[in-house]
Amino acid sequence: MEINLPPKDVQVEVAENNLLTLRIMEDGSIYWNVGIERPQKIAFSELRAFLQEKSSSNAKLVTLIKIDRKAKYHNMVDILDEIQLASVIRFSLAPLLEEDIKEVEKVL
Repeated sequence: MEINLPPKDVQVEVAENNLLTLRIMEDGSIYWNVGIERPQKIAFSELRAFLQEKSSSNAKLVTLIKIDRKAKYHNMVDILDEIQLASVIRFSLAPLLEEDIKEVEKVL
């Protein structure tokens, strides 16, 4: 998998309706949302088809993968494998923040 990093001094703006956020929780559960929608749970087995459908319906889609630091390493590797197998070309990795956890807790 080839990874291209933007220069440090470049700000990348993404419209909310073009941002798909995947939140991977400590227990490996996955929640997704686009823009400011409420997060929804998705099974790992459904992830690849879901990513393919979302990316084919929006050519400008950027996927933000937020992973809990306490999650197992294989969770991150498995998600990245699914990203690649789904042919998602624009994605970013970030740590799962406290506000992300609170956002997911609202739907539990």
